[in-house]
Amino acid sequence: MPYQISQTTAEEIISATDAVLQKNIGAGINLIAGFLTTSVPNAQNAINMAVEIGLVRQNQNQEYEPLFPYASYLCTGNAQQKAAVLRFILEEYKPYKLFKSRLKITSSAPDSATQIKALLNLSADRTEICNTLISLGTYTNSIRTQGAGRYTPNTTNEYNFIRIVNEVVQNRQSAELLIRERLGEDICNWIDLDNVLNPLITSFQRAANADIDSRAPIVHCGNAFESFLVQVASYYNVNVTGAPGINAKIDQICQAHFLTTKHKNICKYLGHIRNAVDHGIDQEINQTWNISSNTSQEYVHVCLTTIRSIYDCLQGNYII
Repeated sequence: MPYQISQTTAEEIISATDAVLQKNIGAGINLIAGFLTTSVPNAQNAINMAVEIGLVRQNQNQEYEPLFPYASYLCTGNAQQKAAVLRFILEEYKPYKLFKSRLKITSSAPDSATQIKALLNLSADRTEICNTLISLGTYTNSIRTQGAGRYTPNTTNEYNFIRIVNEVVQNRQSAELLIRERLGEDICNWIDLDNVLNPLITSFQRAANADIDSRAPIVHCGNAFESFLVQVASYYNVNVTGAPGINAKIDQICQAHFLTTKHKNICKYLGHIRNAVDHGIDQEINQTWNISSNTSQEYVHVCLTTIRSIYDCLQGNYII
């Protein structure tokens, strides 16, 4: 498959990936553009490059879904970790590797872009190739400027970024181990890996920084829980296709006389808190809700407890 480079920036690629992580059912281009507060063409370029380097994929509905684990590794609140993870991915992307090797010889980004355009038969304009790869390279500290438009590969502490990536991976592995211990291997083996377990791990990690961003843990955890309810509905053979959100899905399941009123009410808590985070201005108060860090952290723990309780109910055990 030929390489397709679009003109964008490293920051926009990261933001586009973050937008996709917010929607467990797939993110459309208009949502991504709104998330980036940019035009649809600019958003399309950003998401195209996220697909190109292996952060997201396009599904059969022409919407975008995250590719784990790199998408979740990348969207951290730590700028140094973002740069290190993106560099780790970038260094395995053939056009960039070739661009960087030519840059070492020419020191000229335009000349290097011209050369890789010819060598890889790239359809993009030389300027677009140059601008995108320079943005990615400088953001990740993989290349550095020499001034006067000249660039060179950065050989200072060349492999320090691998140490940082290793820390990111270890942090995520620790979070996964804690969740597996909390839920139990039976549940973790039953729930969907990409749509439930992975966003749960992300929410657990982001909860550690809820004082900085209190909304992110709830968004990721709410996505995971809604996908979990889809699994539960499938188990009971209940159609929830036309039921958007946590509240509508648990209503459909309980109307079919599965689960209990207590399960329904706990799920309603999760649904309403998630709506407060995700739905902008609340018509009842005519403003958006502020979300405390305590609510954010508690939400993740209540969600884990509820998943455990509903799964036990599926097995004929009633535990809250």
